[in-house]
Amino acid sequence: MQTLELNFDEVTLISDAHFGEFYSNPNKTSYFENFLDNCKIKTLLVLGDFLDFWYEYKHVIPKRNFKLLVLLSNLQKSGTEIFYLAGNHDFYLGTFFETELGIKTVDKKIILNSGNKKILCVHGDEAFAEKRYLFTKFVLRNKASNFFFRLLHPDFGIGLADFVSKKSRRKHLDYLPPDDKIIEFAQNQVNNGFDGVVAGHYHKPKLLNFEKGFYLNTGDWRKNFTFGEINRGIPQLFEWNGKEKVFFKPDD
Repeated sequence: MQTLELNFDEVTLISDAHFGEFYSNPNKTSYFENFLDNCKIKTLLVLGDFLDFWYEYKHVIPKRNFKLLVLLSNLQKSGTEIFYLAGNHDFYLGTFFETELGIKTVDKKIILNSGNKKILCVHGDEAFAEKRYLFTKFVLRNKASNFFFRLLHPDFGIGLADFVSKKSRRKHLDYLPPDDKIIEFAQNQVNNGFDGVVAGHYHKPKLLNFEKGFYLNTGDWRKNFTFGEINRGIPQLFEWNGKEKVFFKPDD
């Protein structure tokens, strides 16, 4: 599904946890588990890259993600509605999330109607992206590429993906891309009729109010442990300190 339109007054939004990456804060999983246990979440929107790598074979999924998938499954069974928007690390979501976990997946964007506000939710990697990036993403995700990748034994295929991810992470471990393009994208979308834009990808938690709308970046769950909430169209940005949610305060 390319686009999904939802109607919820209260939603929680999270992205870019990158669970399973070789570099990982030791508190990350326990923080997330405590976050789910202590926050009353009615609807959860995951805006991509919750896992550092996801590829669904016909009969196999990466076992290292099992605990996180159980947490999501239990959350869904408790009554929370969960929607997963694909990020650039979600190479092939397949049908597992929907059939086994009850989590609806979306490829491109979610349009959220909250209160009387119309809000665009995206991962953010395609905002003003270079043609080379978009072409590479298309090649990696088209049916032919998926067919040939599935021919690889999962141990080799997942190992290959890990190798590429580690190489990229070590080279750009502390690098965060400038977010001026996504902010410009958000401003354009507000000018064209949306009341707000929510994105992830940039790992830069931020809430900006424009003259007629807003831009919210949910940040990440790697270092900042941040997430967004929208209540009847009003956005807020929080961080989880291990025990409770507090309003996010940027360092600068």
